[in-house]
Amino acid sequence: MPPLSHARSTPRPVCPSPLFVAWMVAALSLFALSTPVAGAAPTDNNGPETGSADEQEPFYPSRGEEPRIDLALRLKPGMVFHQGVITQQHITQEHEGRQVESILHSNVQGRHEVRHLDADGRVTIAMTYHRLVLRLAGLPGRSIELSSDVEPAAGDPRGLVHAMLDRPVTYTLDPDGALIAIEGFDALLSRVRDAVNVENMPHAEAWVDLLERHFGEPALRRQIEHLRLLPQESIGLGARWRHRQQQHLPAPMFGEHRFELQRVEETEARIAIHSRMSTTGRFPKPQPPAAAPHDEPRPRLVMGGTQQGYCRLNRATGLPLRIELTAALDGHIELPAPQAGADHQPNGQSRVISHLTLHGRTILTTQIEPPAAPED
Repeated sequence: MPPLSHARSTPRPVCPSPLFVAWMVAALSLFALSTPVAGAAPTDNNGPETGSADEQEPFYPSRGEEPRIDLALRLKPGMVFHQGVITQQHITQEHEGRQVESILHSNVQGRHEVRHLDADGRVTIAMTYHRLVLRLAGLPGRSIELSSDVEPAAGDPRGLVHAMLDRPVTYTLDPDGALIAIEGFDALLSRVRDAVNVENMPHAEAWVDLLERHFGEPALRRQIEHLRLLPQESIGLGARWRHRQQQHLPAPMFGEHRFELQRVEETEARIAIHSRMSTTGRFPKPQPPAAAPHDEPRPRLVMGGTQQGYCRLNRATGLPLRIELTAALDGHIELPAPQAGADHQPNGQSRVISHLTLHGRTILTTQIEPPAAPED
């Protein structure tokens, strides 16, 4: 397998590689799951049509029909659930008349055990990975595969993924489901680095960086934020609400997410999800921000699109049994104008150097273990 180039040891290319693009858009696959709406009060304020970093408060155009139900997160010590996220993305990048198509597939499976619930309602959960798969095919001269399903030969960097298995990481949520803290990833990554023989494994740190980006703390944060999918206010059939948010992936990405309670059954509820996403906060089509001076031109991603899907929710626990999302995004990579003259002012013109499209599907599933039988 060709080595993975390390960004710190090679000059920055004018056009970001498909690997960078794939990593960037892979983060979008869970973006609509990060929905900080728990615990907010109902309001009729519809807000502006364009989002910003300060416009993250949700609102409820409709609380739905009577009777209304409470769809809050309810986790108890000893509860165990297994959660997996499967992502499949088709990425097309056009640059200088050439078209590169790549396929990204990832599969992250973990076991979550509720360890502690304190008097203030804060809950601590231990998570261990038991399956990790990342495949990226279609890159010129490169195909990347990291899989815990395969035992690699000694010295093969693909074996590093095994060092991330079965080592607990803990995270703590407040009563509204907001993430308070994550602990244990430093130790987990130290274990990965301990498995690295730098002399015998070229570009070892680049492989560790790749693992951290896809399976490290930022990825877990995006995954567990879905626990805040619901408001704690009671709602009824037909209820609609929405909210806006911003994340850094590493570029800013704004999202506006709309939800509708479509069906309520004895043990489950179904929620429709409709999202608009943009790197600039402008909908429906992103527009590039005004040029800003830089020490040197840096490629900038301008991208936007929609994501549609649904959530099947377990009413007893508030956990999503299944979330399925289909995304379609398009955009471009542009190179801001270089500084002109001694005053270091750009001329305001940016040059589009690459066009991008993404079609993807993400499925999150949760299996809740039945409670253990009481001992005699």
